[in-house]
Amino acid sequence: MSHGISPQGGDGPPLDPQPGVPPRDGSPSAKPPLFTLRTLLVLSTAVVVGLVIGVLSFMGGVAPPLAVVAGLSACGLTVVGLHTLLD
Repeated sequence: MSHGISPQGGDGPPLDPQPGVPPRDGSPSAKPPLFTLRTLLVLSTAVVVGLVIGVLSFMGGVAPPLAVVAGLSACGLTVVGLHTLLD
């Protein structure tokens, strides 16, 4: 008696062709993506801009807490600007 999942049918459930990948046939079990491509583009660009501004501020002699504030401000403004630009 076998207790494993049989790829040939058998008594176990059928194996998915790619586990963890939702089907693309429009069935109700297909989950929408967590982030759209536009959201990923805006957020990743904003993080890069924020990091660059923060590092450049720190290297320019600004105190570390103020460099963090500058980086976070640049990140937030980039999100707003790209969201407006890409509409």
